[in-house]
Amino acid sequence: MIFTRQLSDVSVQTFGNAAGAPGDNLWKDLLRCWKPYGDDGLRLAIRNDYLNFYALGQSVANISASRGRIQTLVHSKYLGRLAGKYVAWGETDYRDPAMLQEWIARAKGFAGKEKPEIDLTVAANPEIIDLEMAFSTELGADEPPSKRLTKARRIDFVALERAGAAIQLVFWEAKRITSGDLKSRSDRPKILTQMGRYEKYLTANQEPIRTGYSRVCALLVKFGEMARSLGNNVRLDALIHEVAASPSSLSVDKKPRLVIFETKDDFRDGAWDGHEGKLRRNGIELKILRNGQYRLREDPA
Repeated sequence: MIFTRQLSDVSVQTFGNAAGAPGDNLWKDLLRCWKPYGDDGLRLAIRNDYLNFYALGQSVANISASRGRIQTLVHSKYLGRLAGKYVAWGETDYRDPAMLQEWIARAKGFAGKEKPEIDLTVAANPEIIDLEMAFSTELGADEPPSKRLTKARRIDFVALERAGAAIQLVFWEAKRITSGDLKSRSDRPKILTQMGRYEKYLTANQEPIRTGYSRVCALLVKFGEMARSLGNNVRLDALIHEVAASPSSLSVDKKPRLVIFETKDDFRDGAWDGHEGKLRRNGIELKILRNGQYRLREDPA
């Protein structure tokens, strides 16, 4: 499965028409709630022919455009129903912004402990451009059947970073400091296998990944214009605008990075320094976020 991020011109036009249509609709309300960074907003992720809007890491709406109409899928648990399935939600089913806020409130109730930390990281880092990047189900195809992946794996977020005169994509896997994946009595904690698979995939798929995310940046700029037309003063990071204007400036950092959350509720045992040392000795580039500090890079003085 080739990595792709794109929307057809017809889909983009359909979204634009809906944003400019008279009266209110679900698409307009989603755009009004969109915050690429900062506190308390929906996060937009561009997929292949559809979009996800996330609240605390939970996909509130899966939205696509086909044949001039916008189609939305909402998980039944966010609608207050027990059945575990996605429900097609037409514009005629949508009532008003209060309905969307009900979905958002229910979604946040399913967030768990790690995803709110990821959202706080997005809030503090405007250069993040994607959440839950899916890796191909073909990952590990050259390994014995017992070790092959049977479903897509997802890296938690993708960001832009300046690298000299160029801009590179960087890929972050997130874990809480209490995760057993980070710890082992041997020199090979489980996370190393996961990061190795990611690196192999990034190395083998640099061009489609680079192309896909250059499209993402261009689409984010277009959706930002739509949101601003509706009164949402969306501001995108300068790196996003640079890539949208000059896609050839984008490159791929093939080595995924690890971000570790240490909150006030986490018990950090005395053995942690040894576990961290194993990760670093095995070549893992990691960042520990603690004490409410969520910036991935040090800001210039």
